[in-house]
Amino acid sequence: MFGIENVTTHAYIAMLQGNITRMASNSANCKSICVAITAALCAVTELSGCKLFVASIFPIAIFCFLDVKYLALEKVYRDKYNIVIAKAKNESLSIDLIFDMNPGNYNNFNIFLKSLKSWSVWPVYVGLSLASMIVTNVK
Repeated sequence: MFGIENVTTHAYIAMLQGNITRMASNSANCKSICVAITAALCAVTELSGCKLFVASIFPIAIFCFLDVKYLALEKVYRDKYNIVIAKAKNESLSIDLIFDMNPGNYNNFNIFLKSLKSWSVWPVYVGLSLASMIVTNVK
């Protein structure tokens, strides 16, 4: 039978999972919005040459940065989730940890670099940059 501790633990785990899901969704949204903006800039604008490349590289850089930050935050929450699960299994989950939604130090440069090297980041933004460069040379 579930005690109040089990219900509380399950609610906390669900809250952490909700944050992880939200960060992953935000990361996917960054990619899709960036693709749409870059495609629109390349297809619709009267810009050509270097001006087009500069105009398209700004949204690529901005959305890449946001995407990496969301992935870093997602990683921190996944680590926190794994710690909570391990402590719950060992029955050593303290009341101090329950409902602590503070992500911790996700601004750590190493986490940022690890997220930047992710297979879900660099191929997208490098590909968009290369596509923008190709369109720039064609237009």
